[in-house]
Amino acid sequence: MKKNIASFLSSVIIIAVTAAGALWLTDRYSLAQALIIGVSVSLAGVFATYLIEWIKGYMKLKQK
Repeated sequence: MKKNIASFLSSVIIIAVTAAGALWLTDRYSLAQALIIGVSVSLAGVFATYLIEWIKGYMKLKQK
């Protein structure tokens, strides 16, 4: 279980830093703004996959 949490957190951090770095390097955003956007994108992307799986499971349950 601890490995799953560590893997999850490391993937969220990697995605957030990558997105923030890309935004910051374009010179359109300050570092603070880029970090906020990067973290938001990362969390939305990660939790969207769980939301989709939950919806698919719910739809299967409704069909039975």
